[in-house]
Amino acid sequence: MSTSPSSTKTIKSKISSFLKTEKPWIRKSVKYVWIGFLCFLLGFPLYIYTVSINLFGAFGEMPSLKEVENPENDLSSEVISADGVSLGRYFRYNRSQVHFNELSEDLVNTLIISEDHRFYNHSGLDFPAYVRVLFGLITLNPQGVVVPLRSNLPKIFTP
Repeated sequence: MSTSPSSTKTIKSKISSFLKTEKPWIRKSVKYVWIGFLCFLLGFPLYIYTVSINLFGAFGEMPSLKEVENPENDLSSEVISADGVSLGRYFRYNRSQVHFNELSEDLVNTLIISEDHRFYNHSGLDFPAYVRVLFGLITLNPQGVVVPLRSNLPKIFTP
């Protein structure tokens, strides 16, 4: 399909006249994009620095490595008599520690399905989830992009 020289000339003249016209909103948009970029470029390192030095105590104290490795759990206290009989429990929340091996397989699978259905497909950084979050931030949609659930679930959950 070819175009005649006159129509090519007309198209070129219209394009050049369009590019020559002054559009004030373009200049404002470019200006605001640059301002936002520079604010991020300067603000993000400043934010990291203020968190690292805990400026004005605004971010709270960082826990020590010992506190992170050995957290205090709010477990129930049990009063036991001299002969080994339990007299009662005192607690705010009735909690007790269990090891991972003591959890039922159905509980673990339910937790994995409800929290991260791609748990077995990534090494801890779920990049499709990050893209969904980024898209949600851009579009101001709290759900981001709705990704359909794929059939990579454990066999007990697939129909």
